[in-house]
Amino acid sequence: MCPELEFALKEFVLRYQHQTILSDAILIEKAKLLASELGVPEDTLQFSSSWLQGFKKRNRIRQKKLHGEAASSDQTAIDEALPLLRSKCASYPLERIYNMDKTGLFYQ
Repeated sequence: MCPELEFALKEFVLRYQHQTILSDAILIEKAKLLASELGVPEDTLQFSSSWLQGFKKRNRIRQKKLHGEAASSDQTAIDEALPLLRSKCASYPLERIYNMDKTGLFYQ
């Protein structure tokens, strides 16, 4: 494993883990992008699920199950974020706005 890549991917996880759901597919794609940016030759690493599991184990990254119903949601956070979300959505045509659960639409 390239130490620079490992560090960059770990920093990515730490930065975004509380903001969005980081699926295995997202982490693998981000690792590929970071490897390219760092100049790691494509044939050096195989970004497989076993590679990702090793990365997670080395860095003590665990997936957490997100549970709960609407009653357990932070209503204050929703009220604060809703105007921002609406303004962002308003800048896109309707055919480019999707309703997704987790990574329902993973597009490469």
